[in-house]
Amino acid sequence: MSLGGCAARRNEAEGSAVPVKQKANHPSAQKTEAVACASWIAGLQQDIEALVEPYDGSTSVYAVALDPQTFASLDGEVAVAPDARRVAASIIKLPILACALETVTAGELSLDEQITVTQQDIVGGSGNIQSRGAGVSYGIDELLHAMIAQSDNVAANLVIGRLGMDTVNETCAALGLTQTVLARLMMDTEAQAQGRENYTSARDAAAVLQRLAAGTIATPELCERARGYLLAQEDARGIVEGVPGGVLVAHKTGSLANAQHDAAIVYAERPYVLAILTQDLEREQALALERDISFAINARAHS
Repeated sequence: MSLGGCAARRNEAEGSAVPVKQKANHPSAQKTEAVACASWIAGLQQDIEALVEPYDGSTSVYAVALDPQTFASLDGEVAVAPDARRVAASIIKLPILACALETVTAGELSLDEQITVTQQDIVGGSGNIQSRGAGVSYGIDELLHAMIAQSDNVAANLVIGRLGMDTVNETCAALGLTQTVLARLMMDTEAQAQGRENYTSARDAAAVLQRLAAGTIATPELCERARGYLLAQEDARGIVEGVPGGVLVAHKTGSLANAQHDAAIVYAERPYVLAILTQDLEREQALALERDISFAINARAHS
């Protein structure tokens, strides 16, 4: 079975294969497969706890099985400190994306709307928009793609400026993201010095991806477009390293000096969402742990 029982079609606009839902099989067969899918991931709890245990509470993991037909979340899960509030790094861009999609769905924002970069908007860190300088205009669609695929900080700040920080936080509350807060712009060191920080949890990061996978956070078309952004992610470390070639991974990474995170929809034979948030580990140590957790879960997803 490929793509977790889902079909794949070529999205010509994005230039990537985007998983789409298959037609449902007979209900009884679908229910049997869903139950099996839920139980396989729950059986991994002890294995994942053993991988995380040596790192003394520095790591949060949340994984949930998805229905192979509809990509709706099932009951089976793996949870290790899933609600521990962690410094979000660029994982905060997931709820920003969710807010943008909801705003477009509500008719209050267009993907074609243009925003022009000013000199004040230029910040460092990841992304290419900073190198193109001020005076260049970008559509919301371009900014969202850059914010996710390249983790572009200028793009993220422009989107936040258009939506409003309060609106993003209202979206987080409405989605039940209890540990997530957007308190500063990207690369705002002055805000950091004042103690303002962005936070999230493994469960919250996974929750956004669960809704994107199922196509329920916005219109199905917008959710598919957003999954295209995630599939175009340029950072191929962490979770991706634990997944065999040919398996699609739609994910968002995030890193700071003291944090290394990854959250993904993995289109294995038994698809699932996996979020791993690490704190106060060396970067390579954190990436190796993410890879090992990913490998353990993916091996069972194909067995």
